[in-house]
Amino acid sequence: MGPFTAPTLALTPLGNGLPVYHLSKGCAPLLTLGFVTRRGSNDEPVDRPGLATLAATMLTSGSAGQSEAAFAARVDALGATLNVSATGDSTLVTLTGLPATFPDLVQRLADLVLRPNLDPGVWEKAKVKAGADLQAAQADPSAAASAAFLAALFEPSAQGHGGQTTPAALAAMTLDDVRTWLQAFAPGNSALIVVTGLAASETLPALAKAFGGWQATAPAALVLQAAPPARASLNTVDFPGRGEAVVQIGQACSPGGTREDLALALVNQVLGVGYFSRLNVDLEQTHHDTWGVGSTFGPGRHPGNLTIQFSTDVANTGAAIAESLKQVQGLLDGPPSPAELEAAKDALAYRLVNTLQSSANSAPWVADLFTRGLPADYLATYVGLLRSLDAATVAAAARRILQPAAQTVVVAGDVQAILPQLAAAGLQLPSAQARTPLGARA
Repeated sequence: MGPFTAPTLALTPLGNGLPVYHLSKGCAPLLTLGFVTRRGSNDEPVDRPGLATLAATMLTSGSAGQSEAAFAARVDALGATLNVSATGDSTLVTLTGLPATFPDLVQRLADLVLRPNLDPGVWEKAKVKAGADLQAAQADPSAAASAAFLAALFEPSAQGHGGQTTPAALAAMTLDDVRTWLQAFAPGNSALIVVTGLAASETLPALAKAFGGWQATAPAALVLQAAPPARASLNTVDFPGRGEAVVQIGQACSPGGTREDLALALVNQVLGVGYFSRLNVDLEQTHHDTWGVGSTFGPGRHPGNLTIQFSTDVANTGAAIAESLKQVQGLLDGPPSPAELEAAKDALAYRLVNTLQSSANSAPWVADLFTRGLPADYLATYVGLLRSLDAATVAAAARRILQPAAQTVVVAGDVQAILPQLAAAGLQLPSAQARTPLGARA
């Protein structure tokens, strides 16, 4: 890793307490304006899974008395790009356009967030589309594996749905549910983001005019649950006759603070991110009937999870699972070497640098910083913190989290062909829990 000077990230609250994050991008040709709130799918009522995503969709249904088409036309006339999304921890709205259009972008953002129409006709259309997406997900082994994995880890909490609705919840959901959800957005749980070459003195007056009068009381803070204890489980989603199996293996982990979360990100990088990761070398390069090999680690406000995922020829499923669990154990028996650790640090640092090249990609990074409650100087200290993590610290983080004998294993594929392979591969797993493609116990 060479020297790195982060762009300046300044934090200024408006008069109503709404924080404004201003990321200075020099002479960037485009700017991105964003709104983020700490309300995501993990915060949904347990009987309304999918509400966060549907509410995000309804934010684009027209606002301030303008129809959906009229609002879209005004955004298009600015040459701007609008994105609205809900993740587990947050809802994020971004508008990317030319610096000269900044005052208009601010007005569009304020209309969208503070004055949505919530048109009943658009709502019915959104529900129909959500139903169609739900049907498509049930036919997709990858989507089924993800749904079953989150359910096995986190049920019965909202996190066990991963933002995906169910037929019963979709049928019961009303526009009043969306209205109640959006009314929980407030200055106390939200923030504005500006990624631009404009000075803060040029952007703050327009933001204060549009958002400074917003008065709303945030609901009581949700009690964040600790990660469920790791326990071995085997979960299957049956796709009879299918020649491919999709596998996910992993466990939940509680937020451990910035230093430990970064250490676990390095563990994840060594385990399954990139061509020379241990999993990829072992499974995809050696066992050629396995593909899409990787691992993910997602720290956040709520418990996250470290997950291995891959697809394989159905006849190779037992052997591939056994090899994956060996690699998890291998991180305890043989912690990252100096070369692996240095390569992992470089990869994470370069990923940040690459993200910061684009204003549109920078805004979600800042939103995540806010959502997780990280300090405003985290961007400036990130690379230095990475450099400071030695092998002993990373190995300690791996020992705290990784429990090879207590992994949740999910297989979506031909169950009759797969189950006999597991014992033959020497795997000592509990009896299989059958699940539907939406993750529910079958």
